[in-house]
Amino acid sequence: AASEKLSSTSDLVHDVQLVHKWQDRMRKAADAWKRFDVAEAERELQLSMEDATQFRVAHRGVAEPIMVSLLALANLYRQVERYALAEPLLEEGLSILEQAGSHNDQRTLQTLLQLAAIRLELGAPESSKEIYDNVLHRLEAVEKALESGTLLRFWSDGSRDDSFWLLAAGQKPNDTDKLSDLFDTSLLKRQETFSLLKRQVSWRQEQDALLDLRASCLLSASRVEVMLGRFPEAEAHLRMLERLIQQRWSPLSPRLVTPYVELARMLLASNRLEDARAMCAMAMQRVQRPRYRLPIEKLQEEIDVALAQGR
Repeated sequence: AASEKLSSTSDLVHDVQLVHKWQDRMRKAADAWKRFDVAEAERELQLSMEDATQFRVAHRGVAEPIMVSLLALANLYRQVERYALAEPLLEEGLSILEQAGSHNDQRTLQTLLQLAAIRLELGAPESSKEIYDNVLHRLEAVEKALESGTLLRFWSDGSRDDSFWLLAAGQKPNDTDKLSDLFDTSLLKRQETFSLLKRQVSWRQEQDALLDLRASCLLSASRVEVMLGRFPEAEAHLRMLERLIQQRWSPLSPRLVTPYVELARMLLASNRLEDARAMCAMAMQRVQRPRYRLPIEKLQEEIDVALAQGR
């Protein structure tokens, strides 16, 4: 028994050392990246993957460290436009996330969007579009689950112990008046009250994270669809983005400049010139910073030239 206890203690010390070593590698990589020392950051991230692999083997597949290292190195390669190196790392990171059951959480969907962008850079727009369509489909499921209160937490604030909770008894976060019926003991009532109040605070963060991800996906998908000549799909997605911004912010929000400019470009490409001019005008009405006017003015000139040529 004493030898078993000693062995267990030794294993624990080794595990702690591995984790600390991995964390140190990640910190060094982050510091190197801040100095724009790409080679050093790459080296530290590669070494962190070795440490994380040892930890994964020792703990029967615990994959959090290796997944973080994979995605961090993929992001580094993406930032320096080494897309062919980033792609397999993202694919492996996604595989780990989905094996862990994180099919539709924020981190998984963000990684899918990164993979779609890389596929586009590697000259595979059809594959990129498939991924964007997949993410939009998943987001619909997330929205329904979030609304019904049956979703594992979507928004991630980086705290490991609070990433995968369920809403109590299927209740939405505003149903605090129903808490008294859920538990018998006062201690459990107090704990659940605190937990549910915490969920109320984060509910807006859940919604915001979901909307931000949907907006990003709609915009990126529309650009790929324009590239592929699929103008009706691109317009539908940009109109969805327009409605999302109007509902979340206001019909006069300067955030509408981006979808209106994209719509104008799409309409120009599909030879709907009067509609394109109208979109440019709507974008110009919402511009708040002078430096953003110049590209819209250039687009207007391009539309006017096309109109003058009778296209």
